Amino acid sequence: MNLHELRKPAVLAAFLATLIAGAAIAGDVARVATMAIPGNKFENFDIGYVDTSASRYYIADRSNAGIDIFDTQRKTFVGRVGGFVGVKTDANGRAVNNMSGPNGVAFDPVKHQLWVGDGDSTVKVIDVSSEPKLVATVKTGGEKRADELTVDPRDGIVLVGNNADKPTFVTFISTNPGHAILGKVAMPDATDGIDQPTYVAETGLFYASVPVWKDEKNHGGLAVFDPKTA
Repeated sequence: MNLHELRKPAVLAAFLATLIAGAAIAGDVARVATMAIPGNKFENFDIGYVDTSASRYYIADRSNAGIDIFDTQRKTFVGRVGGFVGVKTDANGRAVNNMSGPNGVAFDPVKHQLWVGDGDSTVKVIDVSSEPKLVATVKTGGEKRADELTVDPRDGIVLVGNNADKPTFVTFISTNPGHAILGKVAMPDATDGIDQPTYVAETGLFYASVPVWKDEKNHGGLAVFDPKTA
């Protein structure tokens, strides 16, 4: 809907009615359950992902250096896959997020695998097709965390960003066994890194928001990547 259409009284009334109805529905949202998390107090965490087909929720739990798994039907904690760096701290004991992990979480619905960025500039692969387990570690070659990522399940390619490295760069990784590095793109003008990327099947491309371009805080953009040519 464009601005010209919204100027029409009937259209505007219908649009406002939709907003009001949405607000009413939002007002009915309430907590239905609380799921306990074993281990260290759950204080430092990052991205989560819901696999609706398997009724599983996965979240990057830095406090316990692993991926926590929950059953969304029974609303219970299922287990944890460890092997991540956890919370790294500075000399004053404060968390250094750019060196901690796990971070971003993405799901490959074809191979039933979770791809997770870690604080040591690696991406870790978790097989969730049966008993969840860590099956691979892929180095991106940076000095700080591999952060948020997305999966192109059609071409079998993952895009992950090292947003805290200077310069920021993205890495293309094959989802096939061996997980070959297919290419890298340096982004020196993305001076505050990139945010969560996504894959759009209709275009066959990756997209990622760039919050700051050439140190201009009011000038961002949208980065577009071709997974087939990297």
